[in-house]
Amino acid sequence: MATNETVFETLDDTLRRLARSWAGPDAADDLTQKVMLLIVEKGLPLKMAAKDLTGWASQALHRVTGAHRRATRRERARTVALDAAPEIDERPAAAHSPQEHLEAQARAAALARAMRCLTEEQQQIIQKLTEGASREEIVAALGVRTGAAWRLKLWRAKRRFQKALAAEGYAV
Repeated sequence: MATNETVFETLDDTLRRLARSWAGPDAADDLTQKVMLLIVEKGLPLKMAAKDLTGWASQALHRVTGAHRRATRRERARTVALDAAPEIDERPAAAHSPQEHLEAQARAAALARAMRCLTEEQQQIIQKLTEGASREEIVAALGVRTGAAWRLKLWRAKRRFQKALAAEGYAV
């Protein structure tokens, strides 16, 4: 039988190698620590050989790595590169041309009509999304449960809003 220390060292090395290959060297330490904490939290018997824990730990690492990749992808989607950011028009509202003013009013009216095509709950979801609220904040505000039903509501709200905007002549 191996001691806890040797089991952790062997498992740590194996998990770090896997984490580096799956998520890159930057995230390997964090992901390995998360799996090691899971082992301790689950109260898995550490008196067993490291090879007996390796299968469970690699599956846990796979789940943790997937969650990390999804979170990284979401963060990248929320972040706009400075080169891609639109120029900010710092002119006062009065300095805009009448044509620009009319176009802005038309866009606002089209958005309002598109929002009226949605149910009240869908309007709240779209409003929270445009405010940059996280999924947890939206769920808490609406008082719904997370899971497949929530994802379906979110998808339906986005899809219906896109169709309404397309009907107004805006490509989404």
